[in-house]
Amino acid sequence: MAALFRRDRRHPAVAFAQDHGPALLIGIGTGVALALFMDRGLGIRRRRVVERAGAVTRTTTERMSRKARDLRNRTRGALVATRNRLRSDRPDDDQLEARVRSQLGHHARQASRIETEATDGVVTLRGEVLATELGDVIAGVRAVRGVREVRNELAVFENEAEFSR
Repeated sequence: MAALFRRDRRHPAVAFAQDHGPALLIGIGTGVALALFMDRGLGIRRRRVVERAGAVTRTTTERMSRKARDLRNRTRGALVATRNRLRSDRPDDDQLEARVRSQLGHHARQASRIETEATDGVVTLRGEVLATELGDVIAGVRAVRGVREVRNELAVFENEAEFSR
């Protein structure tokens, strides 16, 4: 027993694996490959199983990749939004007015009919808007970073016929 643990001798199993392992693995691999692909009836079914497994693996990998990319983009967006909310941003009047005009396009069908003026964080809205859009327009402008107050001087129309004249 002590002879097995001496440094100058290898354990018999280790010696066998080191001496014959690569040849043994090649032989086993060749036998499995021949059994899979040379047996006509079973080989066809096995090849189909292998192909299906490959297809499932590829589609799963693609889906996981898309999900990971989506999660990364959403996380990045949330971090940027949080950082922007925490910033004490005081844009100049022209920059604030541009931000408000950009936001108006999301809340009013005819944003070009609304004029904006910004002075020290106070935004004044003039022009025409539909009654159904008024609340959304005001809320959208209030949500713009840098807006402290919104002054509503908009002419409100109840229906589309009056508004389109």
